[in-house]
Amino acid sequence: MSTDSAAVIISEFGIHMNQFSSAERLASWVGLCPGNNESAGKRRSTRISKGNAYAKRVLCQCAYSACKSNHQRFKNYYQRICRNRGGKRAIVAVAHLITRIIYYMLLRNEVYHE
Repeated sequence: MSTDSAAVIISEFGIHMNQFSSAERLASWVGLCPGNNESAGKRRSTRISKGNAYAKRVLCQCAYSACKSNHQRFKNYYQRICRNRGGKRAIVAVAHLITRIIYYMLLRNEVYHE
């Protein structure tokens, strides 16, 4: 993640995470929540919801670059999901993971350690 990406994320989220009650609420606000619309064994649309377009775009770019770099946690998570669901859904899943990590980093005011 570059400093430009971090600047966009901070400008969109803010530094106080009190406005979001949980990491899942933040991911929902960004629009990176996975859909689970299944009834009677039939799967319906699993599109991600509309959300903050700027934050979603930057987080997906960060997820893509994290999957292609030497971050083992993101690379392994991407490959595991990509096997079953495809590359694009795996990128969205990694972006959702990064969103949750950013939430807890800002909430606890600590640095990320892999």
